[in-house]
Amino acid sequence: MITIRYMQEYVTLAETLSYSKTAETLYTAQPAVTRHIASIESEIGETLFVRNTRHVRITEAGQVVYRSFKDILTRYESMLNEVELLSAGKVGRLIISSPYYWTEDYTEPIVSSFRKKHPKIEVEIISCQPAEGFAQILNSQSDLVLSATNGTVIPSVNRLDFTSEKLAVVMAADHRLSDSSSIRLNDIRDDTLILFDEDLPYYSKFNSYVLDLLKKQNITPDRLEYTQQIDTLGLQVRETGGVSIMPYGVRHMNRSYIRTIPLDGEEYTMPMGLFYLESNDNPVVPLFLEAAKNVFS
Repeated sequence: MITIRYMQEYVTLAETLSYSKTAETLYTAQPAVTRHIASIESEIGETLFVRNTRHVRITEAGQVVYRSFKDILTRYESMLNEVELLSAGKVGRLIISSPYYWTEDYTEPIVSSFRKKHPKIEVEIISCQPAEGFAQILNSQSDLVLSATNGTVIPSVNRLDFTSEKLAVVMAADHRLSDSSSIRLNDIRDDTLILFDEDLPYYSKFNSYVLDLLKKQNITPDRLEYTQQIDTLGLQVRETGGVSIMPYGVRHMNRSYIRTIPLDGEEYTMPMGLFYLESNDNPVVPLFLEAAKNVFS
């Protein structure tokens, strides 16, 4: 019978490829590890590791088992954390950095669902810009930041994508397309394109994402303008007459002099995710991530 302990030994062996290191890491005897791995192979009916006097190699079937066991152990740990909080009546605390234009669509529905299930856990929401939110989790000022991901990868930071966000075109209220219900990329082929200043990596990656989107449609903007952040975007589109491609959530800025109109096409979306430090051991984090998946499943 494959137990949680056997799975832990298997995952450690798959990551270290050393029976001795596995035994040392898990404070057990090497012969016991050998027996348990052999027991798993016998129950599954496949060779999962190939071993000689010098090396240990994991097989293709072994990789499949490794991924499954890793997922099971992650869920098991999350379950233990949740049971501990519920049974002990602990009062946990979670701090979320959330750009205000995504709070209504995403953060508040997740928090509302989460609080119903975990009424004793305090949740604090910090309003921010995306770049500020990433700085806050890196400095351990918050546990999570909610953001459109656009391929964002940060060392030592994990990400859970839980839903998708529409893309839209932001323009001045007197723009020729401002009364449209949706917009095609070709409609703005000749418009000035407004991007972010690229001082921060997050904004640089978003700019690349937008330009790649246009390139796929053989569109090369004749003129580029730049805005410091989303809060200054309205001023920029009004002064230049240009347009910007942004997540649809920016419509919540509620400025009378700009319009935010969705792009026409189901393919014009980007993932929404929750980011958190790999080293964050707050047991509330996996519970909140699970709530996000459930709300938007």
